[in-house]
Amino acid sequence: MRIVVLTGDNAATAKAVASQLGLDEVEAEVLPEAKYKKVQALQQQGRIVAMAGGTASTTPRRWRRPM
Repeated sequence: MRIVVLTGDNAATAKAVASQLGLDEVEAEVLPEAKYKKVQALQQQGRIVAMAGGTASTTPRRWRRPM
C-alpha cells in the first residue's frame, strides 16, 4: 500500500504531518478540482484509491455520497 497525502493545506504543514506519519509522497496546496484529477490519474494507473478526511464544503459534489 502506498499512501499519498493530497491536501489543500500549505506545503510546510503537509510535509510536517506526512513526516510524523512516515509518509514521503505529499502534494500540498491542491484545489478540489485538481484533487479530483489526481485521483482520476491514479485510478487510470490501476491504483485503488480511498479518501480519508475532507469536508463537504471542499469536496467536489461528484465525490459526495447522497445523504
